Amino acid sequence: MDFSTFLKNTITRQGLNKYAFGSLSQSATDRLNNLSMFSSASAQDIAGVDLKALLAAAEAADVNAEGATGQQKALNDILKTFLELEDVQKAADADGDGKLTEAEAQAFLASIMGNDGDASTITMADIDKAIEKMGIDLNEIANKAAEEVLEDKKAEEAEQTNSASPSSSGGSVSSGGVSGSSGSSGISKQDTQKTTAETVEELETQLADEESTKASVQDLIQEKIQEQDKIISDAMNEENSGFTPEAKKEYEEEKTKIDEDIKTKDTGIEDQKSKIQENEATMSSTKEAIGSLKEQKSSLESQLGSIGDDDEKAADKRADINSKISNIQGEIDAKQKEYDSAEQAKKEAEEEKANLEKEKKELEADRDGLMDKIIEKHKLDVNPEVKEKIQKAQSEIQQIRSDGQEAITECDNNIQDLKTKIAQAKEVEKTQATIKDNEFKQGLGLTGEELVDVAKQMLNRYGSSSGYCATGVSRTFQMAYGLSLSGNGCDWDSNMDKLVEQGAFTEVTSDYKTSDELSNLPAGAVVCWEASGNGSSGGAKYGHVTIADGKGGEISDHYAANIYKSIGGRNDLYRVYLPVT
Repeated sequence: MDFSTFLKNTITRQGLNKYAFGSLSQSATDRLNNLSMFSSASAQDIAGVDLKALLAAAEAADVNAEGATGQQKALNDILKTFLELEDVQKAADADGDGKLTEAEAQAFLASIMGNDGDASTITMADIDKAIEKMGIDLNEIANKAAEEVLEDKKAEEAEQTNSASPSSSGGSVSSGGVSGSSGSSGISKQDTQKTTAETVEELETQLADEESTKASVQDLIQEKIQEQDKIISDAMNEENSGFTPEAKKEYEEEKTKIDEDIKTKDTGIEDQKSKIQENEATMSSTKEAIGSLKEQKSSLESQLGSIGDDDEKAADKRADINSKISNIQGEIDAKQKEYDSAEQAKKEAEEEKANLEKEKKELEADRDGLMDKIIEKHKLDVNPEVKEKIQKAQSEIQQIRSDGQEAITECDNNIQDLKTKIAQAKEVEKTQATIKDNEFKQGLGLTGEELVDVAKQMLNRYGSSSGYCATGVSRTFQMAYGLSLSGNGCDWDSNMDKLVEQGAFTEVTSDYKTSDELSNLPAGAVVCWEASGNGSSGGAKYGHVTIADGKGGEISDHYAANIYKSIGGRNDLYRVYLPVT
């Protein structure tokens, strides 16, 4: 991007009314018109600029003298924008004190005046050469500024959304402006309760809306350019316009050919954009997947190191864990390969897109210069009023392109964001399935049937009682696992949750939706009941905990042929856990 284009983009961005396409302030329009008249400035012109006031002013317009010409106003805009570039300020700050003085600015401008071979004036070519020497990337600066505008706009839209009733997502296009998708595509806590399919479906709907908005923006750009083309055509066909039939025919034919070539470039650019977006989404989702898989691998390696040689099943456990580590590493390698492939494809698409954009820019320059070329070739004496109409329409076309590109960039950013979220949502489900398939739960060494046998041994040793269910189950766990667990029956879900975290038990409450189904529990299932608070019974006050015998009965501090199905009149206060073997 050359400095002239950068300055036009800056003026356009500053002059857009809340970033609405097609709505440009009058002051911005005037600034662009002034800029179009600028060719060069002499040392005397620069000396006439109040650089001290210009550097301190919020805007260049603040120091424009009353009655200043368009050329002088343009020079103020050029110098302020150039001198405010961070790298320029560093280069011009001769004493390195971090403050650019009037004298330093004057000296720096004088030093670049000969960049184009003519040391008597400063031109856009001088500035472009200086920027090139300093390695300043104007594209990056412009993109960052545009992103900041987008962030401000999104924040404003979010604030408006929070204070208004919900509305459907998607953008709207009118002759007055273009607005992007109004809904946020982020995933909230509520979204986490949705299935992956539901989440992806919502995101894909938002994506379709955003792509439709973008297509409408592109159509609107072409429509507005065609309106200006008609103004040019009508002006050329005016009586005494100065255009010969041959000149008009040649202009229309060449313009049509250039427009067809631009359309071809646009199609290619959009294809490359799509490739970039898809590969960027793949890179983001696979990167997250690799991170999750590496965490699982690290967890397995920790479990492997915790297995002692005195464990009778140490060899089998180590073989199992090593197999799972191998599976996870294989998946990591596959994801890394997928990431590398997407990264290379993205790089190639970016290079091709850059080439196409350069060629498109050259074609647009040919289109902008076509009228002057025809006038010069046919040596036409064009009516001044007609020429003014044509120049104004040409300026409008350039403005439409600039405004339109801002709106398209916003759509492209939203599309990239949505495509990335879709890829991530799909990838998360696959990664979680892989991790679940390769989890290692060591357990505590006993099957459910063996736990029931220990519970029976406990009763034989201590005898039966009533009202001390938690004591009976605590004794069973002490004998079975060597664990000292305490608390009333209503506290035992906390004990069991800790064992779930350790991988010794797993909660299966959701598999037993009604208390009647508890009769079907397998041997060794632990059932924890909360205190109902209804009545004065022990269960109502302290809850209940017990071990299912696998035959419809239970063992706690005594044996009961029928497992409890309610506590204090409540039948929905239970949680169920199974031992991991």
